[in-house]
Amino acid sequence: MKTLFVKLASIVLILFIGISASANTSTNLRDTGLMTSVYIPESIYKTTIIKKANVVYPGLFTPHLSNSISYVENFSINRKKYLTILYNKSKDFFPQVSEVFQQYNIPQEFKVLMAIESGFNANALSPVGALGYWQFMGTSAKEYGLRVNMKVRNINYKFIAKRFRSKRHRSRIKKYVIVDDRKDLMKSTHAAAKYLRDRCRELNNDWLLVAASYNCGVGNVRKAIKKSGIECATFWDVQQFLPKETRNYVMNFITLNVIFENYDSYEQGTLCFRDLIYTPVDTEINNQFCEEDFSTCMAEVPCFRF
Repeated sequence: MKTLFVKLASIVLILFIGISASANTSTNLRDTGLMTSVYIPESIYKTTIIKKANVVYPGLFTPHLSNSISYVENFSINRKKYLTILYNKSKDFFPQVSEVFQQYNIPQEFKVLMAIESGFNANALSPVGALGYWQFMGTSAKEYGLRVNMKVRNINYKFIAKRFRSKRHRSRIKKYVIVDDRKDLMKSTHAAAKYLRDRCRELNNDWLLVAASYNCGVGNVRKAIKKSGIECATFWDVQQFLPKETRNYVMNFITLNVIFENYDSYEQGTLCFRDLIYTPVDTEINNQFCEEDFSTCMAEVPCFRF
């Protein structure tokens, strides 16, 4: 029994000494800075720029490059088919939209809102009832002079009726038709330009907040500004107080403008969003350095001295 007790006491003593030595070793390593990563001298490697960033931001978005470049890059990679379809469709619509926007001094960058809203589909209908190219709600459309589901006399009724002698055929001709100007490209574009012009005045020409208001309403944007507590708040100041859908909407607004501005290089696969940097390391020199440094480190640690 006495022998067993002596053995247990010896084991406890050995463990205690080991723990103390480990603690002292850790302290020595920290004091000497040997627990940090191994430093490789700058002479060992050279940084080479393989390809420089060639993306061009439209002037309206240049101040927002650092906040949006990652989103734009990821979107351009993951949604290439979607962007290609929209760009090809835009060729048929943007020239007419540009002319209207020039009349109201609206930045041309807002043209892409039509692509985001409806995909250039006149019959696009949202779950909440927004309709047409610019996805106007009924109340907003009426406010800007658009006819919404209005029953009007068919001006071609008499002309068409004369071509049919049979009463049975004439009865099929509608005397009245339902008109919704939200489906009319030019009328709805004029209304959209007026809406954007009014929002620009209300929101101090902060273009990103104007775009946000087109998605969630100017009332929600005002509430977000109030919550931020900043008098002249920007979109980046209030984004956390806006709905997630609106935040993505604004980022898509930036993305489409950037991609459309750089579409040729994007299509060819040569568009670069950041500098591509290559850092070659001389393996032979690096290994030699690490071996020497390791030997030096070990010599400083008591438990590794021989």
